[in-house]
Amino acid sequence: MRIDLAPSTNAGSCVLFDPLAVWDLLKAGAEGDVARLDGIDSEVARGNVLAYGLGGNGDLPLRLYVDEVVDPDLAGRADHRLTNRLLRVPSGRLIVTGI
Repeated sequence: MRIDLAPSTNAGSCVLFDPLAVWDLLKAGAEGDVARLDGIDSEVARGNVLAYGLGGNGDLPLRLYVDEVVDPDLAGRADHRLTNRLLRVPSGRLIVTGI
């Protein structure tokens, strides 16, 4: 399955996640506990968040491949690839947002 995403960011990075997988982290952020937001790295390590650094601001077209091999032509042209990463999606909902 291929999913095309187009987040926009002013901070040069974005995250992809299922809200159910990181509910405690989202709740802490909503309550203003910004120190808890440093937990993103540990959520990435657990497979609950994919983080992607663009290195600049603006639109970031992404294509997410799920259980599918990337077309060889595209793979040869793609920059900044994340490969063989686990992303837990317990609710079946994905959110992508700039951070």
